Amino acid sequence: MNNKANIILTHNCNLRCLHCYIDAKACKEDLESNYNKALELIDKLEKDNFKQVMFTGGECLIFPKLIDLIKYAKSKNMIVSIFTNGMIFNKEVFDLVDMINISVDGPDNIHNHIRQNENSYSNIIKVLDYLKSIDKYTTLQMTVNNLNYNSLDYLIDLTLSHLNIRTVKIACVIDDGRAKENNIYLDNKMLECVYDKLEHLYDKTKYHIQFVTSLYNKYDFENYCLN
Repeated sequence: MNNKANIILTHNCNLRCLHCYIDAKACKEDLESNYNKALELIDKLEKDNFKQVMFTGGECLIFPKLIDLIKYAKSKNMIVSIFTNGMIFNKEVFDLVDMINISVDGPDNIHNHIRQNENSYSNIIKVLDYLKSIDKYTTLQMTVNNLNYNSLDYLIDLTLSHLNIRTVKIACVIDDGRAKENNIYLDNKMLECVYDKLEHLYDKTKYHIQFVTSLYNKYDFENYCLN
């Protein structure tokens, strides 16, 4: 079994997304300390036979020594990925990692509103176009909420035009941090709409893509275990 671990390098972020449950934002941190702790953690993961590591944040591409950490993890024969909001185009990082995870919240108008940045979606497309050109294994993650739960169909065209996108993760918004402050939520009725849409999404894209979701566990627990 390939053990996996996520390393949060920073809580610093270049966006202030409405649904961010950890309230990631521009902030001051002890970057050298974070870097040294990450090196120590990679050594520990290697000792514990972890085979995959993902660097995340905040926004990991802001972290000044990200490339050094990627190279260090790869020197341990680990599969390395990053999780990014797609605002930063860094060819060196994209070429170096094995996989890339990008969060996207819907079509451009919805995505940009949630991300509070009018250029966010266009930046993601620029990144996805490059990743397509190098056939980099890419995963999208969409956090469904009251602003986008009925906009899942846009994923069909996006994934079919970028066949390097091989997995789509659909997650529920977490009622904490800025999501709670901004009244971003997902009730059971919305959850059922998303749940019902999954088969349609699979039917349209099944020849190359997986849809991975945490919705089943939450849906089944709330509707069968609790009731």
